Amino acid sequence: MDLEAPLDDGEFEALYDAFLQHQVLVFNGQYVSPAAQVALARRFGEVQTHVMNQYHADGYPELYLLSNLTPEGVPSG
Repeated sequence: MDLEAPLDDGEFEALYDAFLQHQVLVFNGQYVSPAAQVALARRFGEVQTHVMNQYHADGYPELYLLSNLTPEGVPSG
């Protein structure tokens, strides 16, 4: 299943059923753009944004970015 591409209704139903059965799904080796992540999350229901907006991903307040790297790529701890 390519999570970067929009899923048709049947594909999403299979994904949703697998999530309900297993509670965690792992998709190794895929790059999923922020836009595709948000679009997929919205298929599951309303997406909330965290109040600490300094951690929102650029242009995607639905995504909360956690990192130990500074903007310059230097580890901060």
